Amino acid sequence: AGIKCFRCDSTNERTCAEQLPQHHVLYADSCDDIQEAQYCVKMTGVFEGASGLRCYQCDSKSDLQCPEQFKLGYHDTTMIVPSLSPSSCDRVFEARYCIKTTGMFEGELGTKRFCSARDWGNYCEWVRRPGDEREYRACVFTCWGNGCNSARALTPTMVRVLLLPALVFTLYTAWLTTL
Repeated sequence: AGIKCFRCDSTNERTCAEQLPQHHVLYADSCDDIQEAQYCVKMTGVFEGASGLRCYQCDSKSDLQCPEQFKLGYHDTTMIVPSLSPSSCDRVFEARYCIKTTGMFEGELGTKRFCSARDWGNYCEWVRRPGDEREYRACVFTCWGNGCNSARALTPTMVRVLLLPALVFTLYTAWLTTL
């Protein structure tokens, strides 16, 4: 009667990975339980579920694994920090953002990464403390998305940028069919 779609959840990689093994079989299921289903939609990306936001959380004053710059890429020329990974922001009430700050903390230049319920903005400024001969650059970067506060330039993940037009198109075509 209705359409059939492949229905799976990638939280179980063996049954619904982005790329399945060559001989893997995935069967289409009836979509009769979805009222007036007309399309099958494949969504890929990083989806924040019940576990909530995960950010890098560290302070360079007490953690050598918290340098100003790091990337987890093989070909990057910046420091590779394999032991640091994003951790849950569940202890921060209504955490929606990951923050990275660089600047002077307790008299020492350093970096802090943490979760926040508010947007701290994105800016850098040159600062000279009274009595200091040198200026130093202090920066704040705010982002949203798991692990987004790892590097200097913090922007929305490419997945979100690409997924939004696809979602708008799908909703628009669904709306047109109701006319």
